[in-house]
Amino acid sequence: MVTVLGHCRVAPPPGIVAEQSLPLTFFDLPWLNAPPIQHLLFYKSPQTKTYFLETLVPNLKDSLSLVLKHFFPLAGNLIINSNSIRPEIFYMDGDSVSLTFAESSNDFNYLTGNYARNAEEFYPFVPQMPQVTRVSNTLVAPLLALQVTLFPNFGTCLGITFHHVAADANSFIRFLKSWASIAKLGGDEGFLVDGSFPFYARTSGVDELTDWDELEYFLCAADCRARFEPPIPETYFGNCLTDCFVTTKNIQLVGEEGFLTAAELIGEAIRKRAKNEAEVLKDMEAFFMRLKETKWERVVGVAGMPKLSFYGMDFGWGRPIKSEIISIDSTGAISLGECRDSELEIGLSLPKIQMDAFAAIFAHGLEIL
Repeated sequence: MVTVLGHCRVAPPPGIVAEQSLPLTFFDLPWLNAPPIQHLLFYKSPQTKTYFLETLVPNLKDSLSLVLKHFFPLAGNLIINSNSIRPEIFYMDGDSVSLTFAESSNDFNYLTGNYARNAEEFYPFVPQMPQVTRVSNTLVAPLLALQVTLFPNFGTCLGITFHHVAADANSFIRFLKSWASIAKLGGDEGFLVDGSFPFYARTSGVDELTDWDELEYFLCAADCRARFEPPIPETYFGNCLTDCFVTTKNIQLVGEEGFLTAAELIGEAIRKRAKNEAEVLKDMEAFFMRLKETKWERVVGVAGMPKLSFYGMDFGWGRPIKSEIISIDSTGAISLGECRDSELEIGLSLPKIQMDAFAAIFAHGLEIL
């Protein structure tokens, strides 16, 4: 059972950030119609409800306001105007992020276990994105919603719902790390000293700019900031990803050699991935051409990247003990990321019958290695 304790809107400090527009780039547009990313971070931090309400909640509100001063697009909205050439992310003074605080009596240890669990049990901890509104001929869509849920005397869960069109994982994790640092240290002085301010300019290369014979597709993404000349700053806020796209017929993937065939095809695509600016832009053009011809219900995608350090996110409660990308339950993607105590963590969400079959096949595969 989950009980909402409070809800608020958190904005950057008033009068600090000027009104700004960030037109979507060539790299943002593929994510325009993508479903939101839903991510949960579980922290084993025994806290009382009193401490949560009197200490943690005010700290999270204040630190979120400070970090949004630097990552203001997340408080803004996606604007789609039928009379405009392309959509934009628009921020104006007073724009804010939805933040919910809740309490749960659910079994914290069960939810953070390393075994198959019912995906439905995680949704109460996923924040609801505020509704898209229409003003005349303009759609206004929020980009971020947050929820912090207390499991009294057991731990805390940070829930995130985020629109990928605003930024890629590289950019978003910088926001989370900055928020965590400000919450832990009590101010943004360390952030200022570090000098890792988000880079918002849209004048760089990021704006130059788809039976047995059934085709199956595999899609993963890679950061391409360093592929440009000169390189796009690591602190660039937005999407800057190149795709690794594999296509093959279903018949090649069934039978005893199917797994090896898939691994070889994916490996070959990774080896041939774009290595310079010209190849990145050529790949993006090809991606747009594939958008209409690809049967997206046949695509297996990868959510996340191993190099992203979600387990390093310390708000002063220690490191998370579990990271779950809940949106793979609706997208059918596979989550891939660092593991808290080892090198790699892989997640997937399937109906129970399919999950049981997968578990049996997986266990058998381990036995014959």
